[in-house]
Amino acid sequence: MLDKTRAAIARRRKLDPYAKVRFRGVTLDRRTRAAFLLLERRYRAVAPKRRGKLRIGQGSYSNGSMSGSTHAQGGAIDVMFAGLNPKQQRAVVKFGRLVGFSMWSRKDPKVWGYNNEHAHGILRGHRTASPAAQQQVVAYDAGRDGLVSNLPDREWRPKKKRRFSYIQGKPILGK
Repeated sequence: MLDKTRAAIARRRKLDPYAKVRFRGVTLDRRTRAAFLLLERRYRAVAPKRRGKLRIGQGSYSNGSMSGSTHAQGGAIDVMFAGLNPKQQRAVVKFGRLVGFSMWSRKDPKVWGYNNEHAHGILRGHRTASPAAQQQVVAYDAGRDGLVSNLPDREWRPKKKRRFSYIQGKPILGK
């Protein structure tokens, strides 16, 4: 859990939020990891049944065959849907968006393959995000799905944009 005391905030100010870290078998940066942990904590607090930790399929600073370079730099994450029902899958995307990710469900087996359903997220305002990831944030802002097809995104989204503040350890409104 992210400590929000004054001392903890002062410690975080001294750390580089974009420094790479290994976390659950993938590479992320401190900012993306902190945002993911907040997403997970909020999801687990209201999950329909007690859930374990969410599984990360692909982190940042990697080049998966299906990612189209969105994971090549920072701020990108795939949260796997294995073992989650449709309501739980929607909740993962909802809490991702509330925390500050531009996040979508990726479920089409023709595109993603079987047993590869996941939520794909790009942390808004991430300074080291790849150009492809930055384009996905633009597509999210336009109400699109972030894919080459540029279809409308029909999933729930917050009324106001949010981005995750590493220093404050919470989402803030704007950008």
